[in-house]
Amino acid sequence: MRDLSSGESRCFTVSESWTQMREQGAALPSALDSLAKQCLRDVMMRSVASISEQEIRSIHARLYSVWGSNTADHAIRALRSAIEYGKHATPKPVIKRAPGDIQRQAKYRVRADRKKVLLKVPTVGEVFEEYLSVRNLQWNTAKNYRYNFQAYLADWMMRPIDSFRKAEVMEKHRTITRTHGPSVANTTLRIFRALCNYAMAVCEDDGGEPMLRKNPATVLKEARIWNPDPIRTRQLQISQMREWFSAVRSLPNPTSCDFLTFLLFTGCRQTEASNLKWADVSLEDGFVLFRRTKNGHPHKLPVSSQVLGLLRRRREMYGGFYVFAQSSNPYKPYNYKHSTTKRIEEICGILISPHDLRRGYAGLCFMLRMDTLLISRLLNHSPFRGGVTGRYISRSLDPFRPEIQKVGDIIEGLISGQKILFEGGKLDHIKLIGVDENAE
Repeated sequence: MRDLSSGESRCFTVSESWTQMREQGAALPSALDSLAKQCLRDVMMRSVASISEQEIRSIHARLYSVWGSNTADHAIRALRSAIEYGKHATPKPVIKRAPGDIQRQAKYRVRADRKKVLLKVPTVGEVFEEYLSVRNLQWNTAKNYRYNFQAYLADWMMRPIDSFRKAEVMEKHRTITRTHGPSVANTTLRIFRALCNYAMAVCEDDGGEPMLRKNPATVLKEARIWNPDPIRTRQLQISQMREWFSAVRSLPNPTSCDFLTFLLFTGCRQTEASNLKWADVSLEDGFVLFRRTKNGHPHKLPVSSQVLGLLRRRREMYGGFYVFAQSSNPYKPYNYKHSTTKRIEEICGILISPHDLRRGYAGLCFMLRMDTLLISRLLNHSPFRGGVTGRYISRSLDPFRPEIQKVGDIIEGLISGQKILFEGGKLDHIKLIGVDENAE
């Protein structure tokens, strides 16, 4: 096909071919809209003439191994349709440039102030990929963003970012709420709102005017139709500790048992524990250093004698690269599965997830009358910076080692069958007493 502006021949990309097919109302296979970003991401910006039959077969084999035969067959049929259309379609007329004009091929140009000047309106998918590349997101956050977009907004990925109306956003929110639940709908549309905010900030036309002047997702706040976000409060209760821990000890995988024990005694996040390396553990000084954290700040945590005993035992028995490694490969971090949680529930009837242990640890610290700011620091929540003065304050938790040891002693007593006796409500006046077997 021929580019009318320059007299030179060029071919549609797969993405352009599919977009023009849709605009002209062609009979389209439904697969590509939902699978483009998931299965065919690598070829969407390729020229249709550059994709050979041998490469199509190679793509089919790769998709077959990952997605299965049905998905692979549908995706390849959709790809063939787009390629066939792109080879024979007539391009839209393009306004000729003046002879002295520079034919700019780049999608963006960068000014001296580092703002990106838009030469054409980007699609949602393009803004999404750039947003992930410039934002310093945690790996798990980026993974969840990508999953939500591919699963629930796949039909929006090829549309221009400025083509959405408020009513359309409201309808999408209602649809996802009805089919996948209120929390999923809120999360997905918040990501879309962030993309629109990013496009409003950095995407300009040649005259320096923003290409997107209004964020259509703000209607969800203006109309007050965000779904209520339920606050999760489930945690391991004091009365459940002994029975739950007994079920954990009966698990056939010793790494699962040690992993959950570590979470119980430290209150750390699941990902922090699974990515903990022996190089970041000091058995002599009694602390662990979590590097892969949710807020991006390394977290140096003193640990109790109970945790040190667990770590020494694992060091002698397993070694390896990670503290909690896969049994099949000591150089890969342990991957906790939900089936383990269900297995424990089947044994003792108590449903507790790894994050519920974190809430339980915080609740026990609060019961011991610890300061709320100290609890926040133990859990590595985002710190209160306190302005300039906050930079001078030491954030080391080493002075609070006695409090951490007290929590460890309380947990050890509870899982061994002791009970808590309160005297005056202060930390020093909370004692453990043995269970009277003749009671009741």
